[in-house]
Amino acid sequence: MKIFAKGTVIVLLFMMTSCASYSPRMINKAKNKIDAASITLLSGTYDMHVLQRYDRKGDVQEPYEVGYYKAFRHLEVDDKEYDSLSNYTITLKLVNDKNLKAVLLKDGNPVDTTVIAGRLKGNGLFHFKGENLDCTGIPYILGGCTASKTRIGLTKEGNLLVNYAYSSEGALLLIFGAGVSYNTVHSFSRIR
Repeated sequence: MKIFAKGTVIVLLFMMTSCASYSPRMINKAKNKIDAASITLLSGTYDMHVLQRYDRKGDVQEPYEVGYYKAFRHLEVDDKEYDSLSNYTITLKLVNDKNLKAVLLKDGNPVDTTVIAGRLKGNGLFHFKGENLDCTGIPYILGGCTASKTRIGLTKEGNLLVNYAYSSEGALLLIFGAGVSYNTVHSFSRIR
């Protein structure tokens, strides 16, 4: 009986630690590794229409999104306010080595502003702090968890590179499991 209890605890811990994860292969071909000395290169204004997307191997694909792409989940744009004919841009400014100010502009006018906390990691990408994790019920017994996270960097051409990972998993009594997860990488043109 002790072996069953220990096995159950191990399985529960393993399942509860799963979350949204990045795929390094998707981004490694395109990224220009930035370091503490060059982190200021993130500051700039970028067009929010997708320039390119990358597949699982990191190869360039044609974008399938039409119009504005919500690359930063921290910025809220109400669907009623969204205008597909408008020009959306985002201005990023490094406040310090752990904070990035993001201003979303619609036709040159500010729509939303936020400061995003994060840190530059050894892989040359700025990882947003405060990953979103939301659990309902008792995960994997009668409920589940949803997790998401974002990291940004620059392409070799100096464009903005955004990697977003999402995972939503759950189960009923550890038996009937279900979930979805995805990992997207897109680049956006630098305007200035």
